[in-house]
Amino acid sequence: MSDAQGTQTADAAYARLGDVVWGRFRMLGVADAQKATLAWFRSPERAWIGNGAKASLTRLLIEATDSALAMQSVEPIPAAVGPYLANVAQVRRVLDAPGTVQKPLLLLLCDGLDIDEVASVLSMTATSVKFALNDIDEELDSLGDEPPVGSLDDGHLTTIQMHGFALEALDALQTEQYEQHLATCSWCFQRFDRWSDNKAAFDALPRPVTPKPKSNMLPLLVAGFGVLMFGGIVIAVVAALLTTTEAQVEAAKWEGEPAVVEIRTAEGPIEENLVPPGSVLQIWLDPHRAGHAGFASGMNGQLREVLAVSPVKRGGGLQPAPVEVLVAEEGSPTVWVFLSDRPMSELGIREAMQGKRDDIAVTMVELEVGVPEEAEE
Repeated sequence: MSDAQGTQTADAAYARLGDVVWGRFRMLGVADAQKATLAWFRSPERAWIGNGAKASLTRLLIEATDSALAMQSVEPIPAAVGPYLANVAQVRRVLDAPGTVQKPLLLLLCDGLDIDEVASVLSMTATSVKFALNDIDEELDSLGDEPPVGSLDDGHLTTIQMHGFALEALDALQTEQYEQHLATCSWCFQRFDRWSDNKAAFDALPRPVTPKPKSNMLPLLVAGFGVLMFGGIVIAVVAALLTTTEAQVEAAKWEGEPAVVEIRTAEGPIEENLVPPGSVLQIWLDPHRAGHAGFASGMNGQLREVLAVSPVKRGGGLQPAPVEVLVAEEGSPTVWVFLSDRPMSELGIREAMQGKRDDIAVTMVELEVGVPEEAEE
């Protein structure tokens, strides 16, 4: 492989996985993190990453941590600490600890690995990991923050699990499990939200200029005009295919449209937004190209209960929600449907109702208990 080809491969890995390393570098106080991240991917020591398709996230994280600890020269950036299981004060304290214990402490505290997992990935004994933690454990706990309201007590996603979920590198069962966890744990959802913000910030950075491999034109010139024309046709076809693929990817994006909602009873769609007393309402929605939906109910426009959050079929037209609503004998029931392109939590839904979430679209359907006049007759 030529130097230029090697750089191209490294830059492809940088484009796919660079935010993981860039976030680690900023979290640990590496100066000029973007420049350092690009140089890190272009290093011959990182040739194992290839195009990033099957790169080990664990190895990536550990090697990035090694490099960051060697380069650390400025204060950790608070926004970069957000996706991890620690706060800035705890990270600073770990960086003040002896160098031999910094890496196991980071994997335990920030990344959520347990003692046996840290021992395994660092080729240490569990006793050595415990020893690294013993002298600082109570102090680190005292520096910690209270988890936000609505957080689960344990089982929080590790850094590696969160990155794997975000990169869509997990199997269907794991993806479903992590979606359910994010939907029910405010802390992990908040971490994922901050990770998404950091990913967007990384994607907005100027892309590196990748050198192009030198082409050998001699065989093409010798082959003559017919081959040149054939090459032109091939190039035109490839360009057309690329254009089509880009259009398909663009068309697959959700653009923030609110859901189209239809309320039904066992007899069919309701009329005039009137629902019979004591009936069971079925919510049908068209999520457009959004991948996730949330459902809530209340009375007189006031939220009473978040019913569920779940993945939905993108672009599938009207589809039933996984919930039903029981109608009271009187009053004005209200139903809400929320759409987003990523998993939602109850906290996120409540924030969306307050107008604090641009990434969640809200549809509100106000109903009245009663029957149409024709039905009364």
